[in-house]
Parts: sequence; C-alpha cells; structure tokens
Amino acid sequence: MIQQTFSKKEKEYWIKIGKEHQAQDRFNQGKWISKDKDIMGFFKGCFFGCFMQSDYNVLSTAAETMNIPEWLVRVSEKIFEGLSQEESLTFPVELLEAIPENSDLTKKWKEWNYSLMMDDDHGQYKYAADNVKCQNAIKGVADLFLLDVITYEAAAIAARSADSVSRAEDSVYLAAAVDSAASAARAAVSAVDSAVDSAAAAAEAAEAAAAAAAAAVASSVYLASDSVVRAAAAAHYTWMKTNLIEILKS
Repeated sequence: MIQQTFSKKEKEYWIKIGKEHQAQDRFNQGKWISKDKDIMGFFKGCFFGCFMQSDYNVLSTAAETMNIPEWLVRVSEKIFEGLSQEESLTFPVELLEAIPENSDLTKKWKEWNYSLMMDDDHGQYKYAADNVKCQNAIKGVADLFLLDVITYEAAAIAARSADSVSRAEDSVYLAAAVDSAASAARAAVSAVDSAVDSAAAAAEAAEAAAAAAAAAVASSVYLASDSVVRAAAAAHYTWMKTNLIEILKS
C-alpha cells in the first residue's frame, strides 16, 4: 500500500488555502459544506469539505486532489469532528504543515495504528488493564504493525481474534477497546488484500479505529455524567491530534 504525499509546491499551495479558510473562519464542524457562500464566494465546511468546496465524495476526492494518503484524510476528518470547536479551527493547517513532502507514509500508518493501541497513557491496551483476554487481543493486533511486512494471513488471524473477543465481552468499554483494535486489524487485512480496493478499505478501517478508540475512552467513564463522558472523548481526540502530528513530524 503506497502512501505517497504531495510535493513541496503542492504542500505550500494547500497550506496557503488552509490559512485563508482559517482566517475567514470557514472551517465548520458537523457538515461537509454550508448551504450558502460567504461574501467572498466560498462555502464554510468541515476539514476537507472546506478544501474541496464540495459535499460529493469528499474524502476520496481530497486524497486524490491533494495527494494525501486516504487513511490520513479519513483519520484527520474524524479527529477534526471530535475536537473542541477552538481546536478544530487550527487543526487543518497544523496537520498539513506536519505532513512530509514526497514521502511514503506506510511507516507512519503503522506507527499511528500501533500507538492507538499501545501508547502508555492513551492506548486501548491501558483501558483493558483489568482483562487479560482483551489485552492479549489488542496486543496481537498491535504487533502486526511492528512487522516489516504484514501478511494477509497474520492480519486476518488477528482481526478474527479481536472480533471474537469484542463480541464476547459484556463490558461496554472493554468491547469498544477491542473493537478499535479489530478495526485496525481489518485495515491491515485490506492493505494487503489485492482483491479489494485496498487503499480505500484500509482508510475506512483506520477511520473506524480512531472513532472506536474515542468511544472506548468515553465508555470507560460511562457511569459518570454526560458532561464527563463528552470531556473524556474530547480529551482523547485532542491526544489523537497531537499524537498524529508528532508521528508525521518524526
């Protein structure tokens, strides 16, 4: 799965566009684009809806038009929607500035998936600390992303194992934690399966893994008030934003 990025000239162009949208307060969570244009003839919109000025097939179109791997587009859009309104306004430009030029991001894709599961403070492994079976399923998936070459067989076995544990788990937050790992495993399966549109399928699974991770964190405080649950999810999206940018810059 090739994860090539834009050229220096393309990067500079899209950062310029992003800064213009940011200055004009056009980034808006909750919908691809607004109904009406502003006085300068632009729609407000979400991260990539605003860049594409369209609500049609936005994420795949943005990946192709901007020369950004689709997994990164989908994960970034998911993070954008989960951030506080204040953070969402600056995230698009921050992300574009962090993406290396003319680079294969396959290694970054692996690092992102591994950290989602195994980060010491925020990984799903931590949230499954009271259940060895769940932790083993999560680590089994995470270990895929340490391999130089992920095989279809290894990815499929890890995906089936995580799915099985997730379905059997009674705890809401533990099931969500393992489901996040299962989504990452399905991304790995898709990435090496030549029988499907691997880039798009892997991207969708990576997006699902990010969403499930935030849901697991929120579920871990499910007995608390709604405001505490929302705060837990928002904090995890903030961590995912920071983590993703750090991985891209490293």
